[in-house]
Amino acid sequence: MNIVQFSIKRPVVTMMIIISMVILGILTLVNLKTQLMPNYNMPMAAIRVSWKGASPDDMEKLVTKEVEKGLTSVEGIKRITTKSTMGKSALTVEFEYGVIIDNKVNDLVTAVSRIRNNLPDDIDEPVIRKTSSSGDRVMLIGLRGED
Repeated sequence: MNIVQFSIKRPVVTMMIIISMVILGILTLVNLKTQLMPNYNMPMAAIRVSWKGASPDDMEKLVTKEVEKGLTSVEGIKRITTKSTMGKSALTVEFEYGVIIDNKVNDLVTAVSRIRNNLPDDIDEPVIRKTSSSGDRVMLIGLRGED
């Protein structure tokens, strides 16, 4: 017996199933929690190094690359994004989801202090801090017109 024959032979049961599905759907919709900004904290940390008067090439070769090499000992790193500008080096370290970020920041501090002797003497002390991605925008849309 297929569903059509069952529905024709037993209309009361079919109506009860439909009504119960509608009631369950309404109850689910009413109790569904929604948020404007969902909580999606990605474990990330930022490393900032300043060196007054250094060119972007010097920052990349002498600072950024050395810090990247030093971070290879830290486990759980998913991605490292770097940016070297005039007198500044910025590294963003993204960890695998689920790691405890405070422990990983301590690991980063240890790794950077190990390679501190390989860095130029006159740079400022590297600043390492955890960052939160929950306030970041999820999507950026740009519209453009003729007028």
